[in-house]
Amino acid sequence: MKLKFLLLFSVAFFANPLFSEIQDEISLPEKYKKWIEEEVVYIITENEKKVFPKLETNRKRDLFIVEFWKQRDPTPSTPRNEFREEH
Repeated sequence: MKLKFLLLFSVAFFANPLFSEIQDEISLPEKYKKWIEEEVVYIITENEKKVFPKLETNRKRDLFIVEFWKQRDPTPSTPRNEFREEH
């Protein structure tokens, strides 16, 4: 009986889509894990939070971060990004 319960629980837990998202974030290199979990945790959108861990290379993650800040730049015609500086 206990074995059946453990097996059922394991299947339900690992099949859960939330687990796969958590697993994706865990497998990120520390630099990117810190960025998403600490640096932008309060300003990143749910969609961005889902997409970022699925990026396959550090180059793509770096480009994502550049675009992330560009989209939030209140004055894109200037070299400064006041939003990023303030954040």
